[in-house]
Amino acid sequence: MTAAIIRAAEAEPELTEDGATVRVLAATGPAGGPETGRLIRRLVDVPPGAQWRGQAGPAGELWFIIAGHGRLDAGGHAAVTVGQGQGLRLPAGSRYRLRPDG
Repeated sequence: MTAAIIRAAEAEPELTEDGATVRVLAATGPAGGPETGRLIRRLVDVPPGAQWRGQAGPAGELWFIIAGHGRLDAGGHAAVTVGQGQGLRLPAGSRYRLRPDG
């Protein structure tokens, strides 16, 4: 297994079409995205007016909210409020959308 870990400031930011900024901080295994089953650690910033959306990979996703708060729609369930200090597990294949409050 190969891995690379870097500081957030060293990670190249990628702006999504929905206005979120994504930095990949760690990635294991071959490239090809989450569908390959590799572990990927991302730092995602979702400013007001933006959103973060996608679909959890085959092993699901673990999220840790380190700042801010917002609303999460996931897996066809009612939206829930999420905020700083919370950890979340999204089941494999779950579609999600995170929108910040404010």
